[in-house]
Amino acid sequence: MLFSFKSFAQNKYKEFEGFYNLSEFETAAGAYFLESKEFYFYASFGNVDLQMYGTYEINSKNEITLFVDKDLLNEFYIYGTHNDKLKDRLELTYARPYDDKAEHLFVQIQGEKLKTFDFSKDDNSTLTLKMPTSRTFKISYVNPESMANIAYEKNLPEGINEIRIFHNYYFEMISQISGVQWLWKDNTLVHPLHNEGSSEKQEINEETRAEMFEYLKALRTEEPLIRNEKVYKRI
Repeated sequence: MLFSFKSFAQNKYKEFEGFYNLSEFETAAGAYFLESKEFYFYASFGNVDLQMYGTYEINSKNEITLFVDKDLLNEFYIYGTHNDKLKDRLELTYARPYDDKAEHLFVQIQGEKLKTFDFSKDDNSTLTLKMPTSRTFKISYVNPESMANIAYEKNLPEGINEIRIFHNYYFEMISQISGVQWLWKDNTLVHPLHNEGSSEKQEINEETRAEMFEYLKALRTEEPLIRNEKVYKRI
């Protein structure tokens, strides 16, 4: 009986595997679901080019839960390097975010909260501080009530004294989409982008399946950041 149950569950993922066209008016969107329980979702509308990937599960009611790759749920991406010229200083550069509200940040180091980045003159804002003895590094949004809404906290690796900060514009959107259950019914996918309607499965061949595996592998490969001939690693 246990073997039969496992076989049935595996067959369900095999049957569900395919491409689902989720496009609608002024939105190009689609999702690949693989038998290996991996998925890839994309959507393009306005100035948004969203990509989302991870794993998924189908329950006994054919409800589909997405488990988005954890890296996509980082609100900030932080890169660091060592700069001999800085000596006993710490330099932080924040790239202007697409979302205006993400401009207003505090950097908290060694218990002192500092309002930092000013984008009035440039698309990059830089703050230079004395290197703290404590290497705990926090990023907070301006919060009128508590003045503390920690969005990122980490200990800086030894030797890192130059930091670049990037805001993940898609953080909230991915969080919202990943929190919605999809439904598979009569070989169609009822998806959270529509109030009603569904998308019928399109079969994928071995070549497409292999291409998706390679593409997902490339998306998960962490590449260093290169700026002005300097190499920054994710921290």
